[in-house]
Amino acid sequence: HIEEAQPTFDNLIRQITKYQQNSTSIQRVRDRVAATCRRVQLINF
Repeated sequence: HIEEAQPTFDNLIRQITKYQQNSTSIQRVRDRVAATCRRVQLINF
């Protein structure tokens, strides 16, 4: 269930942000994670 996975995504994004706020490659990864999360939500609803 994606609802159960959502906190994991949020936590992952938070951790990424905390460790590397100024790295463009990290921001790319964070954006990709967020986009993946949105895509999964669309599939499930």
